[in-house]
Amino acid sequence: MPPLIPASLWTRSDIKEFKDSIRKSPENCIKVGSLSTATVKVPTHEDGTRIFWEFATDYYDLGFGVYFEWTLNPQPDVTVQVCESSDEEDAEEDAETVSTDKGDIEKGTRTRKEGPPMDEIIQIHRRDCHEEVYCGSHIYPGRGLYHLKFDNSYSLWRSKTVYFKVFYSK
Repeated sequence: MPPLIPASLWTRSDIKEFKDSIRKSPENCIKVGSLSTATVKVPTHEDGTRIFWEFATDYYDLGFGVYFEWTLNPQPDVTVQVCESSDEEDAEEDAETVSTDKGDIEKGTRTRKEGPPMDEIIQIHRRDCHEEVYCGSHIYPGRGLYHLKFDNSYSLWRSKTVYFKVFYSK
């Protein structure tokens, strides 16, 4: 598999306008419960070369990361999967993680489980996405499936509503 190019990340301040535009498309709003995660799975598009994403929340921060699953026949539709944190932990315990470069943690990891291998594009970190719109893009490394992971597993009490947009360019 080819080496991964780092993702581009930026923020913008028009959060109110962004959320107002997303509210018109309810399929682009996800409620992530406390102690839960949500994963938006986006296949590479045969006419595209790059994926773009934008997201924001209402009142509180949220963990966010991006992964790439290497598969020659990704499902054609964008899907959303919400998991309780205990479900996610069980899946992680079953996975075998292999470092791509044992001396450099920033090179990321490649996770193998039943199915295609997966690479970490952006490590999950908490983002102040209630203050700004968080945006990013990544050049397709090949055919596969992007996993945009919204992590609220650290929050005992607060659910989060995520407003997001995902698209590709040539």
